[in-house]
Amino acid sequence: MLLIGAHANVENVAIYAFPGKMKGGAFDFHGFIPARMNSQPVDGYFLGVSKGEETIGLSSVAWYATGNLVQGASYELRFCRDRTIPVFRVEPGQIVYVTDLYLHAGSAQGGPGKWRDFRWVFRPDVDAAKAWVEKHRPGDISRFVVADVSEMPSSDKCKD
Repeated sequence: MLLIGAHANVENVAIYAFPGKMKGGAFDFHGFIPARMNSQPVDGYFLGVSKGEETIGLSSVAWYATGNLVQGASYELRFCRDRTIPVFRVEPGQIVYVTDLYLHAGSAQGGPGKWRDFRWVFRPDVDAAKAWVEKHRPGDISRFVVADVSEMPSSDKCKD
């Protein structure tokens, strides 16, 4: 299980994370492998599932004006081009706390997709994450680990 804390204006936000590997000095997302995290917050945390031993990178944060992932993002910030991406390793059977996301999605200016302000910061709160696991998965607290997060350049050039 993967955990990222959700703070501030994140009711209509989803985080996307995919497995990949280092290639040519950058983190390269594997082609058509399903997302390991593709969720809106549940009781204060974005949740994801790893398929075992793998390296995972956060690919994007999306804000949905309708609160509905099916209808498509109003704004999506992809970690590509000149941005580095948070990358971490997952081992089988772990409950991996990555960090907390503090986000402000801003307000519309000129309609959907025209967001004047979209800011975020990653800042860990290990004690709160551990308390969440103790509350929601008390029998699994011994599997709780804090991810060793590295900032890596992304091979994604956002050409779409």
